[in-house]
Amino acid sequence: MIAVFIYGTALGGIFGLTFAYAYGCTGVTSPRTLSALMAAISFVTIVLVPTLKYPANPPSVGNPGIIGMRTAAFFLMLAFFHRGNGLSAPDWPSSQHPLWSVE
Repeated sequence: MIAVFIYGTALGGIFGLTFAYAYGCTGVTSPRTLSALMAAISFVTIVLVPTLKYPANPPSVGNPGIIGMRTAAFFLMLAFFHRGNGLSAPDWPSSQHPLWSVE
């Protein structure tokens, strides 16, 4: 129960920081629209794609010769989709970001 609480808090914090960064950098004017869009992209990236790509019980689960290759492929796919969906902060903190600019 405590682990679920810590995981949820961490994930919510990451989402909040990413939202604050994206809200100042995107052309989306409504916070509700941006958060819904980010939640949908995050769900597809973190849950849907890995679930479709790798089933819960893969056929080679007992083959020790392929476990390392499958694990590397899984994390490479996650890294590829996380970088491709635009949720990763490329220049954090950026001097062009409205939160950091001093006028």
